[in-house]
Amino acid sequence: MERIERRSGDILFYPGDSLSHIYFPVTAVVSLMLDLQDGSSVEFGMVGPEGLVGFFLFLKTQITYGSAVVQYPGVLYRVSADVALSQFEQSPSFRRALMNYMQFLVVEAAQNSSCYRHHSIEQQLCRSLLSYMDSQGSAQLSLTHEALARTLGVRREGITLAARRLQELGFIQYARGHIEILSALGLQSHSCECYHALKEMRTRIFRRVSEPFA
Repeated sequence: MERIERRSGDILFYPGDSLSHIYFPVTAVVSLMLDLQDGSSVEFGMVGPEGLVGFFLFLKTQITYGSAVVQYPGVLYRVSADVALSQFEQSPSFRRALMNYMQFLVVEAAQNSSCYRHHSIEQQLCRSLLSYMDSQGSAQLSLTHEALARTLGVRREGITLAARRLQELGFIQYARGHIEILSALGLQSHSCECYHALKEMRTRIFRRVSEPFA
């Protein structure tokens, strides 16, 4: 495993790439983005220290769908495709963990699709901030409005208005490139049901992964 550091906005792979590595975020958070023809993009999955980036490697095509963008800067480990595929073939426990994680990504993509269609920007922002906090284990987040807008597939102005509202309610405090969560319970009360649904699913799946292999 090779330790690397990446900044916010760095691209790990583009649509249609043939993967040379998979990535395990440690302190970084990576968005799996679907790029649209009009130049916009939207997140269909978020990967923190619980997961890996590059599951396409283990599908028959081994070709990426969408792009992987570092949204939260930090440390990742990467493993060459050859080594990863060898472990997938030889290790039943790794294979089981990977298949469970891929199941979660499918559920997350479906939940996000519903969220973007039915819930307000303010609700989506609450969900996103709570997810980042869970991933980092910290209420201090290095996030810009631009990065959040790119993640949610909305205009930056919409994020600014929603963030201002959450600050007025006393849930967050923000300055340029930095957001402090003052009340996680407040954000949860204003978030949509998607946050709790995904958190519950993540807990169930990773409890299954941690069970002894039979």
